[in-house]
Amino acid sequence: MTALMGAFPDCNQSSVFCFSVTAAPEPSVMPRLMAVFSQLGLVPDKWYSTLEGRRADGLSVDIQLRGLDAAQAVHLANTMRRIIEVESVLTYEKPSELNLYDAVPYAR
Repeated sequence: MTALMGAFPDCNQSSVFCFSVTAAPEPSVMPRLMAVFSQLGLVPDKWYSTLEGRRADGLSVDIQLRGLDAAQAVHLANTMRRIIEVESVLTYEKPSELNLYDAVPYAR
C-alpha cells in the first residue's frame, strides 16, 4: 500500500482506465513500465505489447486497469511519460461493463 493509492483498487468501481504507450523497442522499456504499477502494489488487468513497423522500430503497449480514480490514472500516466525511451502515453476511460478485451481506442 502507498499513501497515493491508499489500498488496492476496488474492482467494483465503474470504469476501466486504458493506457496506450508508444516507445522505442528497447529491452528495458517493459520492465520499467511494469515497475510503475508494481511499486504501487497494482497488477494490470490487461497488458498487450507489439513491435510496430516493418523494421520493428517501435513498441506499442496497451495496459488496462480497473478500480482507479481519475487522479490516480493521471499520476500513473505522468510517471510512465518520464521513463527513458517512452515517446507518448495516451489515456482513455471506459465503463467497466465493456469487456476488458475490447479494443483500446488510441491515435497513431
